[in-house]
Amino acid sequence: MAVKLDRPTRSNLRAFETTVKEFPEVLGCATVTGAVDYVLRVVTTDMHTYDDFLRDQILSMDLVQTAVSRIVIRSVKDTTDLPLHLIAPE
Repeated sequence: MAVKLDRPTRSNLRAFETTVKEFPEVLGCATVTGAVDYVLRVVTTDMHTYDDFLRDQILSMDLVQTAVSRIVIRSVKDTTDLPLHLIAPE
């Protein structure tokens, strides 16, 4: 889920981050560059519950301007292996 704040002031950024840390549905929250302020990794039991979470928790926050969802249909590659040889060449 990509989230754009209405006004990304320091206090609004802090308030958003404090709030989303409390949501068990949010597995990850990252600040990003570009057209949005945050990307969230969200997990719910089904799409109905996801919709409830989006409407009742995220979009109900006064400081949120928009939230755009991207639903993963199929993962082509998903690894936690770190290519250390690319990070620190010998």
